[in-house]
Amino acid sequence: MGVLSDLGISKSGELAKSAYLGNIKNTLRNGKAVFMGIEVPIKIPDVDQNTIELQIEKIENNENFNKIFIEQGLFNCLKLIDQIPSSDKLSSQFQIPFKDPTEPLKNIIVDLLDILDSLGIDDPSAWILEKLPTIIEIKTDVTRAVKLMSSCDNDSFAEILHALDNSLNEEDMIEKLNEVCGFSIETPDIPFPPTFNLPEFDILALGLPNVSLPMFSIPNLDFPSINFSFDMIFKGLIDVLSQFFTIIPEMIKELISSGLDFVKFINNSIRKLFELIIQAITSSILPLLNSLLFAAAIASLISYIAGSLIVSVVGYMIGSGLISFGLAKMLKLL
Repeated sequence: MGVLSDLGISKSGELAKSAYLGNIKNTLRNGKAVFMGIEVPIKIPDVDQNTIELQIEKIENNENFNKIFIEQGLFNCLKLIDQIPSSDKLSSQFQIPFKDPTEPLKNIIVDLLDILDSLGIDDPSAWILEKLPTIIEIKTDVTRAVKLMSSCDNDSFAEILHALDNSLNEEDMIEKLNEVCGFSIETPDIPFPPTFNLPEFDILALGLPNVSLPMFSIPNLDFPSINFSFDMIFKGLIDVLSQFFTIIPEMIKELISSGLDFVKFINNSIRKLFELIIQAITSSILPLLNSLLFAAAIASLISYIAGSLIVSVVGYMIGSGLISFGLAKMLKLL
């Protein structure tokens, strides 16, 4: 399990599926895929609005679409990226003057969201994102409270939550925290860069998809079927991961010299990932990009992959606690 599992993104397929389908619908309606204000450089075929709405209807509860694009496509991409482990040890190696003080909470983040929900917080994920600047500002107190909570001394953590939102009752929080406290605060030493293995993907088990254009219905190098195209995408993604991690040290230097300007870091990462992904996969699937739904699905997949990679790299460097979770929320992965 890696960063994406820690944050509940790859554990709960429904979260990723819902976000991905929403991205596809937006891409179809807007005629382009846009991620954090940056357009994915894949041309979406220009069609009338009626055709777009028909395509959107097709992907709702469509078994073939779910099997190929979500179960085999999206989920396998997430399994591949989820090989990036979580640790705060690399922050010292790369002289990042910051660690996520909530990293030890990574295995109970979903439980913590449930607790906040039960105590009257309407949207716990949005609440955490809103409170992140304060959490970072009081990181020393948070680190101490999390350490105490690891041995089920929950008073300090409950006090911090109450200070963040005085509508939360401390006694109720302590009672709820008693149900999830007690965890290890040690994080393992991990190598840089991480290693990756291709996900298990049985191309032929899916059968050949039904595609409107006959030349796309049989696998060959010039006109690959949709099934075979995903095999090419996974292999291309391995190359992307390898290349991206070679430039991470330089990007971290730029992050530190910018005074920890994470917005700039994220934007630079998105642009670089789009460039690497497009180079790695589009040449092999170019004929299929003439299909409206395929082009929209791939452009949306690229934006989701980019976001997942950025969140994973942040968790890999400083720990996958509430900061990585808030980033995943901001990037609309959840």
